[in-house]
Amino acid sequence: MLRCLIISGIIIFVHFSVDAKTAIAKNLYHAMQTDTLKETPEQLVQRQLEAYNSRDLKAFLATYSEDIILNDLPEKLICSGMEALRNKYKIMFENTPDLFCEIKKRIVLGNKVIDHEYVLKNGKYISVVAVYEINNALITKVTFIRE
Repeated sequence: MLRCLIISGIIIFVHFSVDAKTAIAKNLYHAMQTDTLKETPEQLVQRQLEAYNSRDLKAFLATYSEDIILNDLPEKLICSGMEALRNKYKIMFENTPDLFCEIKKRIVLGNKVIDHEYVLKNGKYISVVAVYEINNALITKVTFIRE
């Protein structure tokens, strides 16, 4: 039997077995979902910020690459690798109930997101600039510029 399939406004006529149609439909659905779920660097950094503010360690770590590097400018290493990042933020999230970051200004340039952040931590506010570098849909490097 000849069938009509409409995908993204395109009409496709198909004549396949039920099993073949099911497999094709699943593959097309997956391809369409994958394309719509791709995040921009800005969306990724925003998702990281929301996880940070809610102190959701699992969601926070999911935005970073396994070989993440955190630096203070100029290239002073804070931590390197997922395990070091996990340990650092696990302690911070557990011991800082008032932790909250507000973005004062955001600039996006290619694979870099530059945030001017106003952070509440232990009753005190600090101002910091964070430069996030994104590669392969994950944050690979963060450089902090502090007052």
